[in-house]
Amino acid sequence: MLRNNHYITLLVISILFIGIIMVNGCCAGKKNCKNKNTDNQTLIKNVSIVRDTSYHTPVDLDYKIINAEIKDSILNVEVLYNGGCGQHLWDLVWTGAYMKSLPMKVPLTIEHKSINETCNNQMNEKLYYNIGSLNPKRGEKLILLLKGYDGKLEYIIR
Repeated sequence: MLRNNHYITLLVISILFIGIIMVNGCCAGKKNCKNKNTDNQTLIKNVSIVRDTSYHTPVDLDYKIINAEIKDSILNVEVLYNGGCGQHLWDLVWTGAYMKSLPMKVPLTIEHKSINETCNNQMNEKLYYNIGSLNPKRGEKLILLLKGYDGKLEYIIR
C-alpha cells in the first residue's frame, strides 16, 4: 500500500510539472496568445547615442514614455508600447546639435522600429542609454529634451 501511494505521488507531481511547462510555453509559437505576460520588461544596457545629422523627428510616437531619469552617464527610460510577438529596436537619436541657451539644451528622440510585429499586447520595456558622448565640460549642465517626455532631465558631468 505504501509503495502504491509513492507511485501515485510521483505520478501527480509529474503531471503537475508537465502541466506547468505546457502552460508557460503555450505562447512560444503563437502570435495572439491571451496568456502571454504583457508586463514584459527587457533591459537594454549601455547603448550609445546614434548621431544622425539628417534625422527628422517624427510628429507622433508609437510609444509612451512612462519615466526617464539620469544616473551617472546613463539615461534610463521606461516605455509602454503595443506589441508582444515581434522584435523591437530602440535607438536614441541625436542630430548633433545643441540649442543656444543657458544651460545648453540637447534635443533627443527615441526611435522605435518593430520587426514582424502582429500582436497588440500592452508591453513595458526599460531602456538604458550611455549619454557620455554628449560631452559637456566638467561641471557644465545640459538639459536633455527627450521627445515625448515632459519631465526635466539635467545632465552634469562631475
